[in-house]
Amino acid sequence: MSPKKGTSNHLEGVRFLEHTADIRIEVTGADQAELFTHAALGLSSLLAGERAVTPTDELSVSLEADDMEELMMNWLRELLFFHEVKGVLSASVAFSVLTESRLVAVVSYSVADETEQPDVEIKGVTYHGFSITKTDAGFTTDILFDV
Repeated sequence: MSPKKGTSNHLEGVRFLEHTADIRIEVTGADQAELFTHAALGLSSLLAGERAVTPTDELSVSLEADDMEELMMNWLRELLFFHEVKGVLSASVAFSVLTESRLVAVVSYSVADETEQPDVEIKGVTYHGFSITKTDAGFTTDILFDV
């Protein structure tokens, strides 16, 4: 069952938006760390569906990019890769380094049950219509997932 579009699906800083063929979410955060955390948890929520994500392990992620937008794309693609290879579903994130061009984080996660198929199969994260906007309240972005 896919999340009800136009709702937050009970995730702070994440709203699922209408899109004709793919899945689009709006992510907000008071600062860059919160924006990147909400994006990771939004992706995990899509992959987990109704299943609870209770952390059982941790993994370290270190990424570099030319700017914050590229860093966000690399971040989500890395998390999607870990999901595809190991079944990783992010539960929480702790950043030790986070700048506009670099991040070092520890992701607490659970492993998806191999017998359960995800509610939605995400093939990738796209740049279509993507940008990160600084607002009075922090940051916002729309992210489009290819399904």
